[in-house]
Amino acid sequence: MKSYGMFTAEGNARVAHIVEYAKAHDLGWPSVLPVLRYLAWSDIKCGEAMDTVVREAVYTELELTTDFYV
Repeated sequence: MKSYGMFTAEGNARVAHIVEYAKAHDLGWPSVLPVLRYLAWSDIKCGEAMDTVVREAVYTELELTTDFYV
C-alpha cells in the first residue's frame, strides 16, 4: 500500500480509500480537501490528514493541476 504520510497503516488505508474514490468519480481538489479535513477532525483520530505532507501526497497521487491552496 502506498504511504500518504499518515502515522498508522489504518490512517494510510483511510486516505487511500479517499484517493480511490476521488479517482473513480473524477473529483477535483476543492472536493477532496474537505474530505481530508473531515477525516482530520473526526473522532477516528487521524488528525494528521491535514498535514502538508499528506495533502501533497494526495494531490500528487490524483495528478491534479488546480490550485493547491483553496
